[in-house]
Amino acid sequence: HLDSVGADCAVLASETSRFTLAVTGVRSLGSGVALVLDSPELVSVHSGLRSRWLRWLTPQDRQPLMPHVTVQNKVGAATAAATLATLRQEITPSTARVTGLAVWRYLGGPWEPISRHEFSGTVPA
Repeated sequence: HLDSVGADCAVLASETSRFTLAVTGVRSLGSGVALVLDSPELVSVHSGLRSRWLRWLTPQDRQPLMPHVTVQNKVGAATAAATLATLRQEITPSTARVTGLAVWRYLGGPWEPISRHEFSGTVPA
């Protein structure tokens, strides 16, 4: 479905303006750690793409969006707990600018970059 994914991302990017998201904290992933993100615009972009691709998505990808950036993954419990404790002391609320979408293909381990789509329009309603 790569052609459809790229086309959908291109259309959405042309209709979407850059926006800000908030980094609000840190959370455990069990065997890793993530930064917690908050952005109504991000949820809207995700929802639009998810509805287009629903028939292709795995059960995991059909779950509600919990925006985050993975900092650490697939480590032991003690390592994850230590990272979580450190980041909870060091990370303060901040913001980041979202400028577009990137399409990547999973190759069973590594990821391959496919395309980038810069936002240039207005935020979808």
